Amino acid sequence: INTAWRKLSPEQALKTGELVTIWCMMAIMASFPASAFVRYFPGPIAGITYLATPENEWEQLLQPHLPDWMFVSVPKAARYFYEGLPPGLPIDWGAWAKPVLFWSAFMLIMFSMMAFMACIFRKEWLENERFVFPLAQLPLEMSRQPEGRELVGRFFKEKALLVGLSIPIFIHTLNGFHRFFPAIPHLPLWLVNMDVYLSERPWSAARSLRLNFFPSMVGFAYFINLDVALSLWVFSLLRRLELVVADALGGDMGQVHRSIGYEEMGCQLVLVIFFLWIGRTHFKEFIKAVFSGKTKREDNEPLSYRWAFFGFIVTLLVGTGMLWMGGANFAIVLGVLLSFCVTCIVMTWLVVHGGMPFVHGYFRSDQVAHVVLGTRRVGPATMTILAIPGAMLFRDMREFIMPNVMHAFKMSHTTRLNPKHLLGVLFLSMLLAAPLSLFFDLRLLHHEGAANSGGLAWANNVWLSSVSLNEVSTYIGQPKEINGSGILSMGIGGVVIGFLLLMNYRYFWWPLHPLGFAASPIGWAMHVIWFSIFLGWLCKFLLMKFGGLKLLRTARPVFLGLILGDCIMGGIYTIIGLIVGESYNVLPI
Repeated sequence: INTAWRKLSPEQALKTGELVTIWCMMAIMASFPASAFVRYFPGPIAGITYLATPENEWEQLLQPHLPDWMFVSVPKAARYFYEGLPPGLPIDWGAWAKPVLFWSAFMLIMFSMMAFMACIFRKEWLENERFVFPLAQLPLEMSRQPEGRELVGRFFKEKALLVGLSIPIFIHTLNGFHRFFPAIPHLPLWLVNMDVYLSERPWSAARSLRLNFFPSMVGFAYFINLDVALSLWVFSLLRRLELVVADALGGDMGQVHRSIGYEEMGCQLVLVIFFLWIGRTHFKEFIKAVFSGKTKREDNEPLSYRWAFFGFIVTLLVGTGMLWMGGANFAIVLGVLLSFCVTCIVMTWLVVHGGMPFVHGYFRSDQVAHVVLGTRRVGPATMTILAIPGAMLFRDMREFIMPNVMHAFKMSHTTRLNPKHLLGVLFLSMLLAAPLSLFFDLRLLHHEGAANSGGLAWANNVWLSSVSLNEVSTYIGQPKEINGSGILSMGIGGVVIGFLLLMNYRYFWWPLHPLGFAASPIGWAMHVIWFSIFLGWLCKFLLMKFGGLKLLRTARPVFLGLILGDCIMGGIYTIIGLIVGESYNVLPI
């Protein structure tokens, strides 16, 4: 569209800054209809009523601890959401209004808190440490202005780009035809399922282990630093080896998996302490500016340091106060939300430095309180209230917005776009996306019936809500004391990441980056993408070894083409799915 516009009226065609703004708005808004907001939103607030049975005793164990403005307390309204509306009957918006408004406000407060944290870390990660931002490379290239009277930029004229584009376009075209016409052959992206070879103990503990080829992930991995990419796939395999050894020694595999989650808690805490220490010069200047009002360089900042700091504090306290109003313990909720902040910072680091387009944590932030304090001290009311954001916000962070905000800052810095104006646009995008996403999601699920929809709709609103709320009801019926083994696992995770940080930053010959260990517990994400990361690392390693930096730069458009090809085909199949009601998955889910 912009190319045709430039042909007709070069002066009015979209410039780099405008294209970047559009991309940043889309990146933020695309999170809302997905797992960052809507995907898990209705399930727990309606499920606590509809899924209550005499067997699980939720009506006695959970509902008394929630005020009626925190959940859909009208049984008929909850039933229509799960089973579908009778013909001609409207949605009971009155039953949904209070819980939807409350939890929407809470979620937007949390998203604002993430944006303020991104403002705090922006200068350190972007200007001081100069992170690569692998996921931003393609939109930056695409948004560059053409030279002179050219209609398209130099990037689109690269012959090497066509080589990269042709691979995913050919594969997905063939596989898409196979999806609709099974007689046509296909090239499976799930290359080898190693589970068939891991059928006996202790090797079965390493399942699921698959060799998958996702062109875009190979492309992203090419832009990751070699030591980081190496560490990502090596630690992913070492985690599986850890499970095999534990099973061979007769360990309780359920406990082993929980211990890995607890290790992730300790690892993340040590990492954030390290981030603050390694960036101590910036953060000293930041704190000085907050309380003195004087700083050297705030012109490039999206917010003044004082606004960013107090914005973070206010949103943190407001979010805590909202849950406290419902009956939760203020101090415990504050600790849980601080733990969530730690997770957000580390997950954002994995994305902007590690190039991971897909992160999926092993533990939830509310579990920190269960481990450190014991469920008896946390109390039934606090556990019940925290279970709702635990299902909505803490459980699945694959599309949370803090990395998108950080990428927007990278784009504005590179293209010299005013970051203050861009941040305002991002906030407006959130305020627009939230109600639109909720309205259409609730309307669709009331029409289909969340329990009748199958697939992800059923899993998100029935299975996941049952798991989260059953966990709390079990803790209420059988309260636990402080989890000593969990605290020990947290310590082990902290010690291991501390050792890796020491070796990486002190000895240049050390091959493994601590980011690989931090990413290794990320359950489904690393199961899906580790082999594609390996392929991207291998390509980059061989090009560097046999062709040097010149060949590495020459091959760059090929790997950008792999990413762009996946994106193009994903968009095409989305449109096809909207038309015919059935589609083909291009990217890992």
